[in-house]
Amino acid sequence: MKKNTLGIFGLLVAIFAVTALLNDKFISAYNMQNLIKWSSLYAVMSIGVAFVIITGGIDLSIGSVVGLVAVVLAYMMKVKGINPATAIITTVCLSALIGLVHGLLITKAKIQPFVVTLCGLLIYRSLSRWLTDNQSLGPVPFEDDKGYANLDFINQLDFI
Repeated sequence: MKKNTLGIFGLLVAIFAVTALLNDKFISAYNMQNLIKWSSLYAVMSIGVAFVIITGGIDLSIGSVVGLVAVVLAYMMKVKGINPATAIITTVCLSALIGLVHGLLITKAKIQPFVVTLCGLLIYRSLSRWLTDNQSLGPVPFEDDKGYANLDFINQLDFI
């Protein structure tokens, strides 16, 4: 391992140890599962962005795309009453469409990736705020009479 990597890892271990000493619930099984679950979400996004950066590109819009897709998912389920399976499939298709549009603008229209993704960041963030009227949509009805009792498997990226 490189010296820089060892330093960062050492800092991570120190933070973990201090937090565990200050809060006895930090090392609980529930908290460890929760940390892994939410860390895996960011790990998947980071891996995707890493490919873009390694190839010399840039993507400023990923956070806004994730935010917009989350808002659209919650909006469809909470406001429009669409069942979770349909809403999830629709948001995956929306994500793919956004990626396709970005790709076409960069490769076919020859617009710089910085400009495309910066404009995307602003557009998607604005759409998210407009859809929610700058308000929280509240809890999403994953448990209802349609048989969708638990869709927690979507967040279970623990294998990463």
